Amino acid sequence: MELKPGIKIHGYTLDSFINSGATAEVWRIKDEFGNEKALKIFSPVQKVDEATLDVLIDEFKLLYKLDHPNILKSEIMGAFQKVPYIIMPYYNGNLAAEMTSRSHQAQASPLFNSWFSEGECLILMEQIGSGLAYLHQEGIIHQDVKPENILFDTTADPRRYVLTDFGISTKIKENIARMTLPRQQTYALTPAYAAPEQFNSRTEAKSDVFSLGVLLFEMCEGRLPFSRHGYMANSNGNIRLPEFRNLTLSPSFRNIVLSALAENPKHRPTAQDLEDFAIRARGNSITIADSASVRTDKITVIQPTETRSSLETHISHNKDEDNNRVSYPPTIKVNSGIIREEQSRKYATVSDSSHGKSRRMKSGRIAFYAGALVVIVGFLYGYIMYRQARENEMLKVANEYFQSGNMNEANSLFSKLAERHGDELYYVKKILTDRILAEKYDN
Repeated sequence: MELKPGIKIHGYTLDSFINSGATAEVWRIKDEFGNEKALKIFSPVQKVDEATLDVLIDEFKLLYKLDHPNILKSEIMGAFQKVPYIIMPYYNGNLAAEMTSRSHQAQASPLFNSWFSEGECLILMEQIGSGLAYLHQEGIIHQDVKPENILFDTTADPRRYVLTDFGISTKIKENIARMTLPRQQTYALTPAYAAPEQFNSRTEAKSDVFSLGVLLFEMCEGRLPFSRHGYMANSNGNIRLPEFRNLTLSPSFRNIVLSALAENPKHRPTAQDLEDFAIRARGNSITIADSASVRTDKITVIQPTETRSSLETHISHNKDEDNNRVSYPPTIKVNSGIIREEQSRKYATVSDSSHGKSRRMKSGRIAFYAGALVVIVGFLYGYIMYRQARENEMLKVANEYFQSGNMNEANSLFSKLAERHGDELYYVKKILTDRILAEKYDN
């Protein structure tokens, strides 16, 4: 299948090609209103088998629930002519392009410094470290941290980096590569950023930390710490750590980057450690991820008993004066075998000899309560049926928005429905909707 501008997929029109890798192509797409998204389509040259497509859908169901400001959230998954794709937000900048641009400027002008400042590196360390820490907590290893997979909006200030191309397991990538690449080729890592253990087919969370360390070194030095073919070992077979030439970097920053490049994963910091270091170095006390929880902390004020009692008396007194009345507490008086209950000038008198009247009143109350119960049950049943009908109408409208390509409105309705019933019910319906739409736009 050949992709070209003008092809419609899931209500969007392919606008321009962005880039491609070993197993996928990325396109910029637009809806009928001109809103831009990014479409990543796997194995565009050859269709994948049903088993691989099913596993991809299962993985997407897990990824869809992830939510962090520094990871790129996938919005829609479907299949176009048996070829799986993912629709994501579009960002017009990526770190690889900016690094290349700075390198070209440095070559053209000897006075231009292509290095990123330590402050710029700390911003990326904090944000991407936070995103990786979140993924690791969710049991996801990125496996391919590199400049091409870090995006940002060039018009945003301050800059916010987002990490993309995560979550698709190595097994899935290998399956797609086996069906799409020539037999002599297989899916490979990016050697310049890969950790030593990844060359031995072992990957863990600390492997992402190594890759981020390589990236940070390249940003502040303008060169890779090792060769583009990967890390280099000394005569004893141990990894040979690079030396910094940028004299403007602080010793603590150099040490944290070198520790991320340690050969033994146990000697490397965690992604959370990198985020915490960057926060301390930049003088921040609240991260993006936990700022919301800090702002919603409750403040409890404890008043002395006497102060609280006098305050309540004062408020009650003022209230009574404003309403021009005095409220009396309910009292019970016993006089000549008659029980009187007084409350705010309302009296009810019951004579000991009026047993027949009491029985009739009791029967009347039972009938009243039974009737009230029937009314309440009927009201609840009607309300439940009303809500179900309304939610079915919302689901219908959401599907219509999907078909028309208005993804923002569709996602808004699905979110409202998911809040009431949990993600799974409406999430499965969303996946089924994607499959239906994928068949509809096959042409």
